[in-house]
Amino acid sequence: MALTKHAQNRMQQRGIPPLAVELLMAYGRIEYQNGSQLLYFDNRSFKRVCKKLDAARKNIEQLAKAYLVIGENGQVITTSHRTKQIKRK
Repeated sequence: MALTKHAQNRMQQRGIPPLAVELLMAYGRIEYQNGSQLLYFDNRSFKRVCKKLDAARKNIEQLAKAYLVIGENGQVITTSHRTKQIKRK
């Protein structure tokens, strides 16, 4: 997955490791918002990640609120941590 320079900067500033991006791409729930995709962990997808990576569970729990915004061209635009609930359509 290609990352914009902005996304790379935000990952570093917000302490989001590349593993989080990979896990979100593989297991995250997708919501479509304003022409972009928002990938995040809901309870179900996060449980799947925990089951898959049981040994590393303690380390990945902090990533439960991470999310990605992916643009129309398929590049990750930005990454962050959720501070409020995502509105589903």
